[in-house]
Amino acid sequence: MTDPYTDSTTSADGRTDGWAARFLDDLDALPVADPPPPGPPILTGQQRQGDVLVVPYPFTVTARQRRTGVQLGDREAVVVVREGHGHLLQAATAAGGTVTAWRYRGAVPNAVLLVEVVAPAHALLVQPAGTDAHDPLAIGPGRYCVLRQMETQVWADPTPHPSPQPRTRSERFVTD
Repeated sequence: MTDPYTDSTTSADGRTDGWAARFLDDLDALPVADPPPPGPPILTGQQRQGDVLVVPYPFTVTARQRRTGVQLGDREAVVVVREGHGHLLQAATAAGGTVTAWRYRGAVPNAVLLVEVVAPAHALLVQPAGTDAHDPLAIGPGRYCVLRQMETQVWADPTPHPSPQPRTRSERFVTD
């Protein structure tokens, strides 16, 4: 068996033709990955944008929730926070996949939205134009709870209780 990279000849223009040229041709034939799209990196962990916190939250979707969730089409949005500078959750589903949102009514304090992102889609947490907007957050596939962050203040409880630690209470929403 002959090795295609061991022989070489010199062409009429003085260029070496043979293993080096075939090696470069082989390199040119390799597929090149498309560059990543411009924009924020798509993350699946905890993220924060001003007064909004996105936390991975493995919830179970019931049949009733499937019927009541808002499935967002590409570039459609739902309001997350109206007050202050406001925040919108926008779907990026052009490549397929789904983004579904539910208003949260449960035991987690300050939670406003449950979100399910199914690959290859992702969601963007954005602020409307005209505000001192933060960069958008790109939320990757998974299930999340979107919380409105609260400022807390330590206060002394006048009634005795067994814990020596001071209690905290929510004072007001965090603002940008």
